Amino acid sequence: KTCDGTQCGSCYSGMIFEDGQCSCPSTQTFNAETTQCECDDGYFLDSTLCRKCDSSCKSCTGTEATECTECYGSFALIDGECKCPSTSAYSSDLDECVCPSGEYLDGLECVSCHDSCAECSGPEQTDCSACPNN
Repeated sequence: KTCDGTQCGSCYSGMIFEDGQCSCPSTQTFNAETTQCECDDGYFLDSTLCRKCDSSCKSCTGTEATECTECYGSFALIDGECKCPSTSAYSSDLDECVCPSGEYLDGLECVSCHDSCAECSGPEQTDCSACPNN
């Protein structure tokens, strides 16, 4: 907050002052816009401490799997839980939700690829990742 050369004289609230330097506690990152330490992804603020969310949550309001507010990757937030959308399934090899062959994930649903594609990442002919065997 206040500096004397490279040394801090005082820190913003919630920061740790050690050896003339200001830093956030572990599991927190400094946000220059708000001038506050904020919990890292996967943690939530409980009073003055950052506590770990359920492993399925990117952000949350509590430690339970039903208290997610944001999800990682292709997971969808459904009633506070991070789940694969209904027609997709979880792939432990990829650690994400995947659609059946010939479909791609579009938001919360699996949608058919372009007719010229066997596998794809989107709706266009240029989104093919595999062609049909003819």
